[in-house]
Amino acid sequence: MSIEAHASEHFLYIIAVSQEGRLRSPVKVGITANPRARLRTIQTGSAAPLDFVWVFALPTIDVARSIERAFHRALEHARLTGEWFDMDPERALRLLCVTIQIQCLRAFRDQDIDLFHEALEDTGVPKALASIGFRPCDLRGVL
Repeated sequence: MSIEAHASEHFLYIIAVSQEGRLRSPVKVGITANPRARLRTIQTGSAAPLDFVWVFALPTIDVARSIERAFHRALEHARLTGEWFDMDPERALRLLCVTIQIQCLRAFRDQDIDLFHEALEDTGVPKALASIGFRPCDLRGVL
C-alpha cells in the first residue's frame, strides 16, 4: 500500500504489533493527516515493534471521524484502552472494511449506485479486502 499515492489528507489506519514478520493483536484504529509520522509517534511509546495493517484514504475529516467512531462503538467489547483493541489484525481489517462500506451506503443511498462503488474504490477497501482473500460485494445488480 502506498500512502503517498493518495491525494487525500485524511487517513484511517490500523496499526498492529509486528512480531517475527507477522502482525498480531492488539490493534489500534485511528485517523491522521500523516500516517508515517503517526506511526513514528506511537512507536516511541511502545515496547513492541508496530506496523500498519492498512491505511485508508478518505475524502474528508468528517468521513474519517464517522467511520472511526462507528468502528470503535461496534467493538467496545474488545477495547483494551483508548483506541487499542484486543483483536486479530485481519479481523480488524475485515470489520473496518465493512464499516466503511456501510458508511458509504448511507452516504450514497439516494444516489446512483455507480457513485457508491466509485467512492468505495477511492477509499482502498477493495484492495484491502483482496489482500486478505476477500472481495467486496458489487451492489449494482442487487440495489
